[in-house]
Amino acid sequence: MLAKSTTQERLSRPCTWLLGIPGSIPSGNSSKSNRSELLAVLKLLAVQDVTPSVEKEISDSLDDTDKESLNDLKRSKRPKMNFKEMNIPAGANLTYIDDDRIQVQVVDDTHVEHDGAPCSLTRAHREIFGLDYNVQPSPYWLYNGKRLKEIYDDTYPLDEGLE
Repeated sequence: MLAKSTTQERLSRPCTWLLGIPGSIPSGNSSKSNRSELLAVLKLLAVQDVTPSVEKEISDSLDDTDKESLNDLKRSKRPKMNFKEMNIPAGANLTYIDDDRIQVQVVDDTHVEHDGAPCSLTRAHREIFGLDYNVQPSPYWLYNGKRLKEIYDDTYPLDEGLE
């Protein structure tokens, strides 16, 4: 009885044969012409990136109101959080909202210190809580008892009429 092979093993043997590594597939039919024919077939099967044509088709189908709304949305993007602009000085401690023992220290306009090294608050949040994805950290951190999200909103208000 043959042992089950992993997907990687099943795929790596033909790939090494395609690359011409001797002995990768023991067969009397592993000639160069078969290899080049198989490569040609694989090239024909290659997937084409259709993203640009789909984006153009969507853009062409938008009416003027939709285009104006899209432009308003693009203009409404607010800037990256900047501690200096938010009146949070270097050296200030930021405290996690649910546990005041968890703190980071602001080191410059856009970085905090975590584990002795400067990094973004997003990265510090990920590392502290063992996340493998980014989370907007401002709702979870406090400066002088006030959520960073509130301070951010006060510093960078949404444009009138876009709320």
